[in-house]
Amino acid sequence: MEKHQLSLTLDYPPPGGKEVVVTYSYRASDPPVEETQVQVPVEDLPVDVRAALLAIRETLERRVRRLPPARTPHATVAPVLIPGVLTVAIRDQARTDLPTARLYVKHSFPGVGETSEVEARLVPEDFGSEPQVVQHLVQWASGVAWKHYEDRVRPYLHPSRVRRRRSR
Repeated sequence: MEKHQLSLTLDYPPPGGKEVVVTYSYRASDPPVEETQVQVPVEDLPVDVRAALLAIRETLERRVRRLPPARTPHATVAPVLIPGVLTVAIRDQARTDLPTARLYVKHSFPGVGETSEVEARLVPEDFGSEPQVVQHLVQWASGVAWKHYEDRVRPYLHPSRVRRRRSR
């Protein structure tokens, strides 16, 4: 497997969330780029990236073990599932177990006041049949990280080192 110096993680918000967080670092550079976060509005996501993240979320939600209803003296209360942030680690030189995805889901029992949290995970083998999904995420997140990094260092570069951006 090819080693990459750039570490990339995506945090996709629960339904109704406003921003995806792309976390990147490049520790092997000189000077090292420490962990940096870039917020991207959900509505700005490319269709294929949004579809990939939704597919991963749906797969993990199906894996969540459903709790049985809670019995109270006067009623039976069914749990309500409250999904959390989906975290997808897609690239990290220090890890060989990538890509991985993790989703925490809370079971809330309305009127009872109890909640419990469970975790669902995907491991690299789970992505095996859909490598293009991961590739879309890597390409998009790498582009977001690179643009953010370029914007940060551009003021410090000699004019001859600055690449002209192509207009879209």
